[in-house]
Amino acid sequence: MGAREQLLNRVDYISESVSKSPIVKGLVDGGLSLIPFVGQAVVSTLDARAFQLFEENSRRFSEEVREVISVVDEGKVDKEFIASPEFVSLLIDVLSRNARSYEYEKVKLYASLFVNSVTYEGSKVPYKEGFLRMIDELSVDHIRILSFVYEKTLTFTKEELESTSVFSGTISVNHIVEALGIRESRVSAYMAHMLRFGLIHDYGVGALDVKSGEYFRLAGYGYEFAAFLTVQMRL
Repeated sequence: MGAREQLLNRVDYISESVSKSPIVKGLVDGGLSLIPFVGQAVVSTLDARAFQLFEENSRRFSEEVREVISVVDEGKVDKEFIASPEFVSLLIDVLSRNARSYEYEKVKLYASLFVNSVTYEGSKVPYKEGFLRMIDELSVDHIRILSFVYEKTLTFTKEELESTSVFSGTISVNHIVEALGIRESRVSAYMAHMLRFGLIHDYGVGALDVKSGEYFRLAGYGYEFAAFLTVQMRL
């Protein structure tokens, strides 16, 4: 059995295993269903909705994985990782987070992160669950902005990145607004969110001649995260 076929079979098997509405099972085990009137109504509603959402998102996830893995050289897939407990843990985590997503673009991000994790390059990256949590907690527009900053960072020269000039190697909020068509107020809010996650640096903090919240630079963790999402594009 080839590496791709082995991977897809394990995805299908584990997806089916965890699709027994774990949300509802937890509520029932906790006694919520025993509450008169409300309890059973909550359980019934969640059972139908949770299963429907899980089934739809899992199908989309499988389709995306098949599409993404098709462009990856089979020799780049780490078969030992696929057979490891870490693989199972990662896949269950991905499926659980993917199940509650309402944005199709996020399903595609989960699939890309998952496929990248099973390559020789990606499987060696420690704590991939941190990247998974970033996708879960950030919106698609957050990640669009981060990816844009990452792509612009790749165009900077070594001299620009190492320059002591406060503006060198930075991206302005106005530049992001013009390039992506996202409102300035939202871009500013998204940058503030990513700042708290340690994905970017605000070059106005502590500077006398730069206003805070206007110029940003990719942080080391942000670079790692954005680079990891594009692993298969470099294979």
